[in-house]
Amino acid sequence: MKRTFGFITGKDLLEIEMEYAVKNSFDHIEIDLLKEDTQLESFDRKRIHELKKLTFNNQISLSLHIPYTLNLIRKNFISRNKLMTRINHIFDLAADLNTTHITSHIGSFSKHVIWSDPREDHLIRAIDNLQLISESADNHEIQFAVENLIPLPTHSTYHFIGDNVNDFAEIFSSIKSENIGLCLDLGHANLNEGGIEYIRKFKDKILCIHYHDNEGKKDEHLEIGEGNIQWKKIVKELDKARFSGPYISECFKSTPHIARAKLLELT
Repeated sequence: MKRTFGFITGKDLLEIEMEYAVKNSFDHIEIDLLKEDTQLESFDRKRIHELKKLTFNNQISLSLHIPYTLNLIRKNFISRNKLMTRINHIFDLAADLNTTHITSHIGSFSKHVIWSDPREDHLIRAIDNLQLISESADNHEIQFAVENLIPLPTHSTYHFIGDNVNDFAEIFSSIKSENIGLCLDLGHANLNEGGIEYIRKFKDKILCIHYHDNEGKKDEHLEIGEGNIQWKKIVKELDKARFSGPYISECFKSTPHIARAKLLELT
């Protein structure tokens, strides 16, 4: 099975990273909308046109990564409306750029405030908001991938929704849209149940892979092979599941073409 490879945008300007992708024969680029030069407002008609021409001529697909600062767990009517307005603007950009999908963290909630809601209520609220997002995904015909996150220490003042397999089981059983899927972050998964567990439970929902390594204790974004992830077993399981989406490098202490070579070498 042919594997497609990409990377998330980093320190350089997007246009420079596009040149790098072409030079090194990458199939995909994930645009981080948190970066200064790729914030939502930076995409005018001319830039969109040039990016579409470049990706079409070089057969490179695009996706967008929503800023992690945008919390999908919104409680009141006003904040939910603001959230959905922003999300819909991102869907509009995704449509303009002919992207394959949008990736997003679900969000965090405060745990140690005495009047805060229990975790189950935050999960329900996240599912309600994802249901609204699924309607936008269906209308735009663009897939929306929710990313599994790292488990935070029990004494942390806040925690994530989407830091364990059970959260995603609840999300995918509640939301029937085929346009809501999983961005499987293998580095994050190594800090809880492990990548194999996610693949076996959600093989039909995986839209893209984020790959980087760690020792199973903290989110280090190491080079492939510098941690303890069993890459051969992971990729074999993904091949068995007939995963065809992009493998997106998040090895921040390396360069994407080296990370790709390391992954291929170990698998």
